[in-house]
Order: sequence, then structure tokens, then C-alpha cells
Amino acid sequence: MREVAFSPLKSLECLSRVFPISGAIVVGAGRGQGPWLDLFIERGLDNVLLIEADETNAKYLKKKYANNTRWNTQQKIVSDKAEEQTFHVFSNSSENSLLHEEKLKMLWPNIATKECKSCPTVTLAGLVRENEFKANWLVIDLLPAFTVLSGSLEMLRTLDVIIVRQIVDEAVSVDLRSGIESIMRDFGFRSVGVEREIHPSLGHNVYVRDVSCQGFELKQCRNVSKLQQQGWRQKQISWLLEKRALLKARENVEHEIEKYVAEIDELKKKLCEMQRELDKNKEEYSAFVERTEFEAEKRNKTLIDRESAWLQEKKILLQDRDMAEKQANLKYTALQQQIKELTQIKNAAEQLVEQKKAENKQLREKNDSSKSKLVEEEEDLIGRNSTNNQKIHLQEAINTELARAETQLEVLKELLIRGHY
Repeated sequence: MREVAFSPLKSLECLSRVFPISGAIVVGAGRGQGPWLDLFIERGLDNVLLIEADETNAKYLKKKYANNTRWNTQQKIVSDKAEEQTFHVFSNSSENSLLHEEKLKMLWPNIATKECKSCPTVTLAGLVRENEFKANWLVIDLLPAFTVLSGSLEMLRTLDVIIVRQIVDEAVSVDLRSGIESIMRDFGFRSVGVEREIHPSLGHNVYVRDVSCQGFELKQCRNVSKLQQQGWRQKQISWLLEKRALLKARENVEHEIEKYVAEIDELKKKLCEMQRELDKNKEEYSAFVERTEFEAEKRNKTLIDRESAWLQEKKILLQDRDMAEKQANLKYTALQQQIKELTQIKNAAEQLVEQKKAENKQLREKNDSSKSKLVEEEEDLIGRNSTNNQKIHLQEAINTELARAETQLEVLKELLIRGHY
């Protein structure tokens, strides 16, 4: 690393004339110490972003620069990624950082870790984009500066001056020194000098935009511009051809539009005629609906009248039915009485028939006995002719009595049959 005899930090005022300060960012602002802050105040710079990880220091900075109302102080931990990382608080509070204790023991053998805490980190590019901050000067006054630079690559091309705190002793581990020079070279910066700290292994390296690299880049940009112009000409020719095709297509489309407009006008006329016919149909339908409602109302009234008459007739029929049921019940009661009387008559007739049957039986028995007597008497008559006429008269009397008994039986049967039906 090339060192110069002059003090680069004391030459910041000169650099500010070569690269005027439009805005400045200080990462690791601490308690507001550093010649760059004095320069910003001297220049009356308003556009300054101070970033400090320690909460106490951040509050102190806000109080210290309270008069500079446009200075923005942010309490953030800046790294190469936005994620949760372990922040180490050391016995040397000025070296509190994301570095592990073992890496710092090369510089401070007696340094000790007081506290480890998990904290969210941000990238410098993300923080600047979030705050819509614009600057061309960047100061990174902490270790490791490489992680801060790795998280701000997208904004490095907008910077003119970068002041980086880094390891200047080559005897110290390469892990703490590598990477910074490569990033600066890739983005067109060159070192103008290193200002060592009290600690001989640490210092501030001042990088500025390399104008020669800018000239080479400008030449490359011109070549690219020429190629782009040729490409644009070719594209312009193709665009003109496309434009002609589009104009022709436009004429065809306009012709089609005129045709469609004529068809639309014709359709509008038909639509008007259909609308008039629809209005006429609506009027006829309204008249039909009114007529139908009137007839329906009339029919409903007729039906209601008929229903009322039917209900009245039903009421009368129900009354007649009740009267008929009462009369039928009376007739039924009377018929039951008649049936009871006829049953009694039937029983009496049956008794009389039985009695007559018994009498007929007795008469038959008497007749049989009379016949036997007559046989005997006939036998006697043979001998007694004188008594023959008396026996004939007796036989006639018996026959007459039997005929009369049979007649009475027939009359009783007829009476019983009538009473049953």
C-alpha cells in the first residue's frame, strides 16, 4: 500500500474543492470526532447522514448537532446483509462491532467481551434508499469496513470520495485487510494517502474517484453509445417499416370501422323500430293486463257470491239433514217399538201355533183313537146296523173340526209373516 508524505485528512478541504460536497454519509460516527465533521460544519453542509450503532452515542450526536436541523442521525448497525447478527460490546467501547473478540486481539491483546447481543442489521445501500438520501462523500470509521462496502456496491458509482478506516499493518491477519482495495479498484477509486492513528496498525485511507478511469469509461461509453446508435438506426428502419404496415392496417381498420358504423346505424334504426313496436306491445299488454284483472276481479266477485250462496245452501241442507236425522231417529224409535210389539205378537203367535199344534196332535190322537174306535165300531156295525148313522155323523164332525184347525193355523202363519216384514 503506497503512503504519501502529506496528511490526507488535513487535505480534505483541498479535496472538497476538487470534489465539491453535495452530501455526506458517516458510518460509525461515534461521538462526533473526526476532521471530516469539522469540514462539513465549516462548509455549512446541510445534507449529512450520521450512522452510529451505540444508542448512547446516537443520542449524544442528536444533542450535539441539534442546531444542524437537516443533519439526520440514525442508530443502526450496518453490515453486508440485512439480518439478525451478533453485536459485541468490548471493554474498549470505541471498538464495539460485529467482529469477534479473537480477531481484535491481534490489535488489542487485552481486549475483552462485556456483552453479546443479537441485533438486526441493515445495508448502507438499503438505508440510503429508504431515506432517499443522496451523497458523494462517504466516511466509514469502523471495523470491518469491508462488510459495509459490500452492502453498498450499488451506490459506490455515485460517490467521489471515500474515507475508510482499515488495517495498515501487513503483519496483521489478511482477513481484516483483504477486499477493500479490490472493491475500490473495481469501482474506479484510487488511494491518495493513509493517515495513521495512534495505534500503528490502524489508519484512515482516503480514496478518490480516478479521473483516468473515468476517461477510459467515457471512451467505453462512447463506443457503447455508437453501437447503441447503430442499433437504434436499425430499429428505426424496422419501426418505419412497421409504421407503414401499421398505417396500411390503420386504413383497413378505418374502412372496416366505416363499414361497421354503417351497420351500426342500420342496427340503430332497426332498434328504434323494435323499440316502437315494443312500446306498442307494452301498451297492448298493459290494456290486456287491466282487462284481465277486471275480468278476474269480476270472476272473483261472482265466485265469492256463489260461494256465499253455496254456504247458505249448505247451511240449509245441513239444517234439513239435521231435521231428517231427527225424524229418522224418531221413525227408527217408532219402528223399534213396532218391531218390539210385532216380536211380542210373533212370540204370542208362535205360542198359539205351538198350542194349536198340541191341540192338532191331540185331535190326531183323538182321530186315531176315533178311527180305531170306528174300526171297532164298524166291526160292531156289521153286527149293529142300527147305530151306523150315528158313527157317520161323528166322523163328519171330527173332519170339520180338523179343517177348521188347519184354517186357523194358516191365518196365524200369514200374520207372523206380515209382522216379520
